[in-house]
Amino acid sequence: MRSFFIQKSKTTLLSLCCALSVVPSLHASESGTWALTHDNDGVVGTDYNYTSGLFFRWSSPDSEDLTKTAPFWISTPAEWLSLNPNAHQGWGVEVSQQMWAPKDISQTQPQPNERPYAGLLYVKNSIYEQTDSVANQYSFSLGLVGPDSYTEEAQKIIHSIIGSPDPQGWDNQIQYQPIAQLGVSTDRLIFRKPVSIYNDIDMGWMARAELGNYQSEVALGGTFRFGEGLSDSFGSTGFTHGNFINTNFLSNSKQGLSFFSGYEFRYRFYDLTIEGDLPDGSPRVDTQHLQTTVVIGGVFYQPRWGVGLSLATSSADYEQDHKEIYSYGSITLFLR
Repeated sequence: MRSFFIQKSKTTLLSLCCALSVVPSLHASESGTWALTHDNDGVVGTDYNYTSGLFFRWSSPDSEDLTKTAPFWISTPAEWLSLNPNAHQGWGVEVSQQMWAPKDISQTQPQPNERPYAGLLYVKNSIYEQTDSVANQYSFSLGLVGPDSYTEEAQKIIHSIIGSPDPQGWDNQIQYQPIAQLGVSTDRLIFRKPVSIYNDIDMGWMARAELGNYQSEVALGGTFRFGEGLSDSFGSTGFTHGNFINTNFLSNSKQGLSFFSGYEFRYRFYDLTIEGDLPDGSPRVDTQHLQTTVVIGGVFYQPRWGVGLSLATSSADYEQDHKEIYSYGSITLFLR
């Protein structure tokens, strides 16, 4: 029975990826944004906890009414959401693979007080609306955690290329489980002021919530930005993996150069990558419910391309962690 559900979930996920990969052809007269983001903690000399993530994303062209321009699986929920008709509207799709690992990857057996190996593969659809002072995003994700995410193979290939030690403990990773996740976030402007002919500063606050069997949490935070194009790119600073620079909210901005920082405080109710099923006898650790993240970075983009760099530092995500904080870098490249 389990093998049936594994195969069914893999087939469903593959079908979604294939179906969504041809969506941009429906907009032959307009171009969206293609983005590739890579998270990795190697830039700070570590290789554990959240250690790597690869995100491939497509964001639609700006729309005045998603209920008329988007495919049915977007237009239908867009109609339910009653989006602001005076806001820029759009939608996006993201395919991602992420991995977590313990500190000592040379051990074949799980060690006490170490987070387990975990791999995640998912497809996420998002709907967003944006003005110069309000940005909202709604998302729905489907995927799986476990060996069928192929993160073990990905990590071993990368390590063989860069000459790092071969990870030995993937036989004790979080076991197979399908995931479904709903997300909603909002950014609200506090103030924006010009500081030169081309540059502004602005500050905003944000709130978000995630509900599902992957990571359930609520969060509050704030952002500060300096640069050009701020009014057309409000909401583009984020706090989740692969989304410190949210290219969905750059769709309405032709060009810009800005630097940003932000702080998020969250309460995480549940984390499948920590509390999911493990092989019998494996030691357990517990989710740290109160967490924080600080992010800094910058983004530069032109009408056809762009690049962004960011660095995040977060508090421990499980109670038994011997370190209070961990960091990782992220790079985003996009074409449009």
